[in-house]
Amino acid sequence: MTAKKILSWLIAALVLIPCVLLAAINVPQGRVLFSNLATRGIGRSVTFTGHVYPLLSWPPALHVSGLAIANAEGGRDTDMVRIGTLEIAMGPKALLHGKFHIRRLALVDSEIHLERDANGKANWSFSSAPSSGSQPPSLGLLYFENSTLSYLDVAQGTDITLKGTTEGDQFSVTGGGKHLGKPFALKGQMTASCFSQHVDYCPLDVTMTVGHTSLHAQGKLDIIKPPDSADFQVDIKGADAAELFPLFGIALPPTAPYHLAGHLTYADGKWRFDDFKGKMGESDLKGNALWDTSVNPPKLTATVLSQKLRFADLGPLIGLTPTTPLSDEQKNRAAQRQASPYIIPDLPLDISKLSSMNADVEFTGKQVISDKLPLDDFYLKLSLDNLLMKLTPVRFGSAGGTISTDMTIDARQTPVKDHADISFNHLALGGLLHGAGSSLGNIEPATGDIGGTLTLSGEGKSLHEMLSHADGAAGLGMEGGSVSNLLIKLLSLDIARSLGFLLTGDKPLAIRCVAATFDVKQGVMNTDSFVVDTADTNIQASGAVNLHNEALALRIIPSPKSPTLLSLRSPIDIGGTLKKPSVTLEKGPLAARGAIATGIAALAPVAAVAAFIEPGMGKDSDCPALLSYMHAKTGKTTKTDEIPKNP
Repeated sequence: MTAKKILSWLIAALVLIPCVLLAAINVPQGRVLFSNLATRGIGRSVTFTGHVYPLLSWPPALHVSGLAIANAEGGRDTDMVRIGTLEIAMGPKALLHGKFHIRRLALVDSEIHLERDANGKANWSFSSAPSSGSQPPSLGLLYFENSTLSYLDVAQGTDITLKGTTEGDQFSVTGGGKHLGKPFALKGQMTASCFSQHVDYCPLDVTMTVGHTSLHAQGKLDIIKPPDSADFQVDIKGADAAELFPLFGIALPPTAPYHLAGHLTYADGKWRFDDFKGKMGESDLKGNALWDTSVNPPKLTATVLSQKLRFADLGPLIGLTPTTPLSDEQKNRAAQRQASPYIIPDLPLDISKLSSMNADVEFTGKQVISDKLPLDDFYLKLSLDNLLMKLTPVRFGSAGGTISTDMTIDARQTPVKDHADISFNHLALGGLLHGAGSSLGNIEPATGDIGGTLTLSGEGKSLHEMLSHADGAAGLGMEGGSVSNLLIKLLSLDIARSLGFLLTGDKPLAIRCVAATFDVKQGVMNTDSFVVDTADTNIQASGAVNLHNEALALRIIPSPKSPTLLSLRSPIDIGGTLKKPSVTLEKGPLAARGAIATGIAALAPVAAVAAFIEPGMGKDSDCPALLSYMHAKTGKTTKTDEIPKNP
């Protein structure tokens, strides 16, 4: 026999054998035989009384009728499957990759009940082995008339039932229940003829609500050309963008309540959300996003712009609660923060979410709105690649200069490693001190720029954990400039001159230098040196801030450089915590001097004044040496521009 004849017989066998099997199964004896064999094969009762045959279509489709498969033991419904009529088209591309994707499913007079019990056992798994990792098949276009489709997951708190009805050429699907413990509702409409192979695309109108997240999509779904494609106008709003993860698999950070609308398209495994506009909290947003599911893991690429960014709306990114919490989780976090004695957020990163995707995101705030901080604008560039997150940079325009942070969060190791380099570049002292002493009237504004660096390395999943274990160093400095004479006198508690300035007006006081260095070790920030030297007063500070329990232990010692009447200079102690600081004057020196004054006042009233004349005077600091030391301490000896020189 020649090779040509062998090939002909082989092709004939491949065609005839399925035809013979289909013919045999569609006769009474064949149906009984199939039912018995299937029952023994899967260990559950299978009853087949109808017909099965292939449909000449692409993708390949199958018509089945009169089929019932019993549910697993302990299941909620008697049968897992009761088929009046079913037509199913599988995704051949997915099958080649070992995935089960139903591109089209049509049910008439049918019920399908998918269940997973409290132990994770799925009723669509017919093996006795545990099946906690098995997933229900993904579903594309769904059409069902007088039929029900339900999904129950006891452990996850999901219980959804969908029902389909058809009136004329209008197909509607409604659903309800719970998804991950949150209320769920679905309503969708399309034309019933969409399932026909002669229709190129299907117009859809779908509204879905899960908890505080709601989505409305109106557009069309291509059902002929492989791969499937979609084109929708979408309106989505919710209490927190992080709640989108269980719905779409996109691991977004916590946010303030949001509302966005834009153009959503799908093709070749890529979802594009173009020209979206809306709000997050009280901030406006617009931009473009791409969710690429054709790669593993999926990748999010997005560019977001806000013309007026409210600073408080960025708080949830680091674990703070939004100004107006909507979800139960946000309200619980707000209550916990209110009751907590600490202010540093302790909301941990969800590493399981980070491992599910990669990302490249840019976020620009043209103008930052803040009541308490001198912020001008904002820019963030984030990359996430294989559990390595880089924020290079996070930058705020502030007081005419910039605060720029390069941060790395390495979740590839346990515990998570964190590193941050922060630069303070040419920050206007007047802007930083804006409002200081405003209750005293129109005081002279400060002039000059200040700058410095902060480097921290730590570990932990939250900002609080990272700072609690942080090591590093910080430095801050400036040369020249000026500050309000009144503020300096008040800090020195120079009553006579302060009263004089209040009556006659303020004047600027020249700054010789500001130099401060800090050591950070295991979350404790100690002052290494801290000097503010003006033409009039030398101010020094020492102490520590514990970033773990947020305790403060600082002392400020002002030393006037000339003797004055009624100078009550005494060390100022700052204690308490970051949330509830306390400021006190050291009572010893003042009390002793007050007692002397009281004792001699009866003898000579004029002599009593002498008790408040400083016996010693502050001296000029060695500014060049202090600033050089600050540079060396922070390891930034080559960046001399970080200490601004002011006239």
